[in-house]
Amino acid sequence: MPGQLPSFRLLHHAPPWLIFDHLASGTHVELSGLGKGTMRFSVPSSPVTGAARGATGEKALSPRLRALHADADRRLVRAVFDFSFRYHPDRAPRRLRVRRASEETV
Repeated sequence: MPGQLPSFRLLHHAPPWLIFDHLASGTHVELSGLGKGTMRFSVPSSPVTGAARGATGEKALSPRLRALHADADRRLVRAVFDFSFRYHPDRAPRRLRVRRASEETV
């Protein structure tokens, strides 16, 4: 399986200094110079989990933070996650499963 999927850096309208290759869940962010005062928050974890089921079983998919939109005026942060993955056309998944993270069993 090939490595990491390419960055979505070229698809954003934000200036380059506000685009990061990776922000891990729990990363503390402090945003100042936009809106009213300094905005502080931590990058959230994905609220859902994903899995792909094929002929040989089920494989957990890792969520990836695709975009983090911060509205400094409304003091609102929205996180967009995806579950991008690659597969050979002859071994395409038969089913994709998405669950709330709180429904996962240990």
